[in-house]
Amino acid sequence: MTAKLSIEVRIISARGLRQSPSLLKPQWFAVCWIDPSSKYCTMIPSGNQGPNPKPKFNFEIDGRRSSNPHDPALILEIYRRDPIFLMEKFHGAATIMLREFFDNFRGEESHEEISSFQLRKRNSPSPRGFIDISVRVYEPQGIVESHQEMQPQRSVRLEMGQSSTGVLPAGTVSHDP
Repeated sequence: MTAKLSIEVRIISARGLRQSPSLLKPQWFAVCWIDPSSKYCTMIPSGNQGPNPKPKFNFEIDGRRSSNPHDPALILEIYRRDPIFLMEKFHGAATIMLREFFDNFRGEESHEEISSFQLRKRNSPSPRGFIDISVRVYEPQGIVESHQEMQPQRSVRLEMGQSSTGVLPAGTVSHDP
């Protein structure tokens, strides 16, 4: 296995999120990170609102095998924003251990898996819905390697439409149409 691997996480949908009784629908958003000093935020597709862009996050991390009990984990937290008062409320989180995705990557061009993870409140065993994600593992090449001045965990690939592709600093999120 190579020393560095790139991971692309795409939020497909969220299921089982509580619906509001009012006519105004709450806005749902996700906060995603591997390194707590580099967090990314985006809206998530939920319910039957028609076609939504699927947010995508790219991370580059050390993919060497180790017996370290603190192997990389992806944290996904889901929040709800009230449409009137704009108050944000934590809904639930999922912790995804990335080691199993690394182990399934055999050095081919890329390896992608789609999984569903249960959302839970902090210190609570009761489920709060599900988040469906796609995780793709691949060896970094091309555009990411050409930006040596950037810290790998502080960049996310931005793809808007079909003509613009680039790497931007932290805080940017990609959406595929």
